[in-house]
Amino acid sequence: MKLTANHHRHFRSTLPQVAARLFVDLLYTGSSTADVDADATLLDALRLAHRWDVRPVVDMLERALTRQLECHNFEDLAEVAQVLELPALRRACKLLAAADVNISYQLQKRRLRPAVLELLAPPPVVASSGPAAKRRRTF
Repeated sequence: MKLTANHHRHFRSTLPQVAARLFVDLLYTGSSTADVDADATLLDALRLAHRWDVRPVVDMLERALTRQLECHNFEDLAEVAQVLELPALRRACKLLAAADVNISYQLQKRRLRPAVLELLAPPPVVASSGPAAKRRRTF
């Protein structure tokens, strides 16, 4: 960030302008005229919305990415779903992983990113410590 003589702030960002414009459009109008076919643009806008904690925009982008989920973009979307804790996208990723042979093979060989492996890991088994304690009755 740089403060100029007339007190304007200039930010250097690696965020593409298309993603920033999409975020602002969704923030103010809930829609956009931008031609957004690239998953990377949606992901960048999602990260920006999540960083600024704008839940309605996060929800809109999560739904859009869930609709675009396919084998070729699975790992990128699954990683974002896990890291940003997006429940609908997580569910969709788990369903696709269970249905797709290639993803299942990569999971078996552990050739996926750590966040994706964490997402697709089976839930831990909780061992019981013995018989359940009797409930106390009150009168």
